[in-house]
Amino acid sequence: MDIYTFVGILGLVIISIGVFWQKKYIEDLLYMIGGASLFLYSYHINEWIFIPFSALFVMSALAHLVRTILPKKVDKIVDKIDSKIEDNQSNLGK
Repeated sequence: MDIYTFVGILGLVIISIGVFWQKKYIEDLLYMIGGASLFLYSYHINEWIFIPFSALFVMSALAHLVRTILPKKVDKIVDKIDSKIEDNQSNLGK
């Protein structure tokens, strides 16, 4: 078995683990790693049908990860800005 076949099998196993994982961040990371592995395997065996499919799979997992992380970060930033505005308004009223 060559290294690319091993990488392809490993990618399939990693994606399968990601399907059963419950934490969204880790699930998306597993999808990205597994998809990248399958991309390398597809490129090596010249399966041009699966190359864009695996690339889109990785981009989809990345987009989902970003959509999952960003709202929490934005909420924290907005809360900080709101508290500063409230502090400034209360200081103006004194």
